[in-house]
Amino acid sequence: MREAEKYMAHVGRLVSANLPDSGKIIELGAGNGTQTKIIGIHRDRLICVESDIRMQKILGDLNFAVVENLSGLKQHEYAGAYSINCLEHIEDDSATLQNLHQKLKPGSTLIIYVPALPILFSSMDQRVGHVRRYTKNSLINVLEKSGFSISKIRYVDFLGVLVTLIFKVLGNKSGLPSKNSVHFYDKVLFPLSKLIDRAASRIIGKNLFVVAERL
Repeated sequence: MREAEKYMAHVGRLVSANLPDSGKIIELGAGNGTQTKIIGIHRDRLICVESDIRMQKILGDLNFAVVENLSGLKQHEYAGAYSINCLEHIEDDSATLQNLHQKLKPGSTLIIYVPALPILFSSMDQRVGHVRRYTKNSLINVLEKSGFSISKIRYVDFLGVLVTLIFKVLGNKSGLPSKNSVHFYDKVLFPLSKLIDRAASRIIGKNLFVVAERL
């Protein structure tokens, strides 16, 4: 999805618009820093959590502070946290969210962006190591049990549901879409999908976007 520049920029804007303007921020599952750079939190405020050694080096080369896991962070130290397409990779997402809860100050903001709709689970999910796709209820439940209150929840990318279903039925077993198809989706379909989302975000979409408060 690094090839999908419009899509990545849209997700970045959703996250950055809901983060606090001051205080330290955690990015859970920073990957290679592509989305980190788009969101643009000042490096002095940001700590990246990333378990992959290769990605840690890339983040370090970009001058981001990075730790391997949450255990190295102080409790009740952070004003906010965000996680983009990370929780679905974690077997025990509840334990991770409870651990993250302990690092955040009471009243702080948590932003989560994850793939939605288990019916869409395909070879693409398997290829990138997804454990699950979330329903709205399953995401709300795991967040509330981990000590968070939901402030906002919405679906993102209405047309992405149709595209993913087509790939699931007609796509290859490798789970790898072609660059041309990703570019077409990003340049043609996704701008239209954003418009449809204005009416459909409560109903259905390829992803779920959540803003929650740490109780």
